[in-house]
Amino acid sequence: DGTITLDAEATAGLLYMIEEEKMARDLYDAFFEQTGNLVFDQISNSEQRHLDSLLNVAEQAGVDTSGLSTTAGTFTNAALQSLYDSLLAAGDDSLETALQAAVTVEQTDIADLAGYSADPELGLLGVVYARLEQASEHHLAAFTLQADLI
Repeated sequence: DGTITLDAEATAGLLYMIEEEKMARDLYDAFFEQTGNLVFDQISNSEQRHLDSLLNVAEQAGVDTSGLSTTAGTFTNAALQSLYDSLLAAGDDSLETALQAAVTVEQTDIADLAGYSADPELGLLGVVYARLEQASEHHLAAFTLQADLI
């Protein structure tokens, strides 16, 4: 019937990953505005697709996402808010520092997604996490390549 059942732990993880994908998107949007480097714009668009995928899973699972902020740069999770603020400040100096901040985002995202996708109880959500992890590995490679060119 298209519904997904998640326990409290999986629901908390999903809400966290929704905000983490939003954080990446918001950060890359800010860095694109700051640097004009197209890699930020392209990967921000990909992060939006990641966010949309996770929001779709949340809808299918009946997870209420209305408490999550839709405002750019604003997060309900204090740890993600702190990470966003520190990476935004760290990347504010130059294209090089913005790319380094993006590498940190993708490394963090990959680690978090790997942790969640390894849980066999997550079923379809675990498959979504695994696919997002693969995409994040591509993002990491793109940011690393851009940084190496500087």
